[in-house]
Amino acid sequence: MKSITRSLIIVFLFLSTTVLKAADTLTLHPSAANGQDWDAVIASGDPTTNYGTHVEFMCDVWTCGSPCVIRSLINFNISSIPSNATITSATLYLYADPSNTDGISGSPTYGSADAGWVQRVTSSWSVTGVNWNNQPTTTTTNEVAVPQSVSTTENYTLNVTSLYQDILANGNNYGIELLHQQETSYYNSLIFGSSNNTDTNLHPKLKIAYTVPTGLNSLTKASDLINVYPNPVTDKIVFKTSITTDMSNYYVDIYDMLGDKVRTVQLYPYQTTISTSDMPRGIYLYRIINDLSVIKTGKLVLE
Repeated sequence: MKSITRSLIIVFLFLSTTVLKAADTLTLHPSAANGQDWDAVIASGDPTTNYGTHVEFMCDVWTCGSPCVIRSLINFNISSIPSNATITSATLYLYADPSNTDGISGSPTYGSADAGWVQRVTSSWSVTGVNWNNQPTTTTTNEVAVPQSVSTTENYTLNVTSLYQDILANGNNYGIELLHQQETSYYNSLIFGSSNNTDTNLHPKLKIAYTVPTGLNSLTKASDLINVYPNPVTDKIVFKTSITTDMSNYYVDIYDMLGDKVRTVQLYPYQTTISTSDMPRGIYLYRIINDLSVIKTGKLVLE
């Protein structure tokens, strides 16, 4: 008797409180094949030239009669992050390219004043059309400092959490820009591999961790849209929902009073009927789940 009682307590707690997925992590690399996911270079010395396929992602201040300024734009596709998510961390990884063709060959992170900024881009741009003359706007709000290099082949790991929190809150992802903190002194460079670099280990990378709310309020609203009938049950039970989102990841689990799962059925598309004619009469528990959480739980009586 004690073991049965303990099983019942565990089952009820499991059905009512389990959260299947409240956090996730994305690791992204830019690629033109991903649509909204790319990088490009813009150069004041060639103000109408598009460098959307350049092998280096960089910012430079060099000389061409006057200071020639180079900046870079990058956009990671974060559309898979739900709009109601909370970004808890975002880290940008930039890898020095020792085969650099710009600046000083073999010394990609070079100069006594090569510190930079990473800023949020605030207007649209195209990887195949952007140049210095039509470059997008940026904001200094929550900009991230890129420290002065301490070696000529330095990799950077940058905390860009605030920038991507701003992007998610704003609702428009135009990416970020890399530029020097001062753009008037010659011979300073931060040169990293771009998404077009032949060495894939040098491609820029963004790692984002986020959580999705699974509180009782949101679960209750979803559960109100799911009907379970008839109850008591004779030979079949119907689970029907008026939820309008994709239901392909919703499932119905049924447990006996010892906690053993006796049925698992997909709730798709929007309704499923489960035969109970071969199940012993008695009391059962059900739960409806999706990839993120337990949506609804309850008791079934088979007569």
